[in-house]
Amino acid sequence: MSQARVSQIERGEIHNLETMRTYAAALGARITVSIEYGDRTIGAA
Repeated sequence: MSQARVSQIERGEIHNLETMRTYAAALGARITVSIEYGDRTIGAA
């Protein structure tokens, strides 16, 4: 991932989930997505 892309992510200009997952993986992290409906929470991705 280029420095320019990292800069765009950090400025909030990139919202693509796969790009964000790549960025998180480079940091040793991961992104999780959940759906909340009433009192239920379901992991979605």
